[in-house]
Amino acid sequence: MMGKKADWELDLEEILPEYESRNFFVRSLFWKRLKIAENMLLSRKKRSSNINIVDIGTGPAILQRSISGKYPRALVCGIDYNFSIKQIKDRGALNLMIGDARSLPFTDSSFDAIFLLDVLEHIPNLKPVLEEIDRVLRPGGLVIISVPTETGIYKIGRLLLKGTTDEKDRPGGTHYHNAKRIVGLMKTKFVLRELRKIPLPLPFTLFNIACFSKKK
Repeated sequence: MMGKKADWELDLEEILPEYESRNFFVRSLFWKRLKIAENMLLSRKKRSSNINIVDIGTGPAILQRSISGKYPRALVCGIDYNFSIKQIKDRGALNLMIGDARSLPFTDSSFDAIFLLDVLEHIPNLKPVLEEIDRVLRPGGLVIISVPTETGIYKIGRLLLKGTTDEKDRPGGTHYHNAKRIVGLMKTKFVLRELRKIPLPLPFTLFNIACFSKKK
């Protein structure tokens, strides 16, 4: 009998946000989350800016493609732990690489903006990740995250959609932290600039989207 795949061996559609979900609410929720994250950058960095942006946990590079179109002068790249990004058809036209958020292959102060959408909750020990983000981010640079709340409403939604209240049985799908814990940890190292709760305020919040800046 073959063993379970490791998380970096899974097909992207097995673990990625459901941008193409058959459920209209789920599909619209994930696209809304992406738009909010983009707008957090757009409201703080001019489109004509010559900046460097990285999307950590980029998956099929949906965010990278969208941001590249809005910032024609920017260097936009994506990095993912999952080997399946090698299968992306237009990979040659994108700045994609395989790498680990706990040990980023970038020099100090390389980026003006960093995105981590639905990434941090999957990493058991966040300390080395936050240290790496701080290292590669320029003074005053932005970190934009999206994280699930793991509230009762969130778990009911997961039960209805996936037949389980948690994801511990799915490689690469385990959530080690909720939004409250992650935002709290981020605030110990970065300055919170904006926090959005979607689709509605508590107790109906499913995701927190937050923008932080590096302390100068």
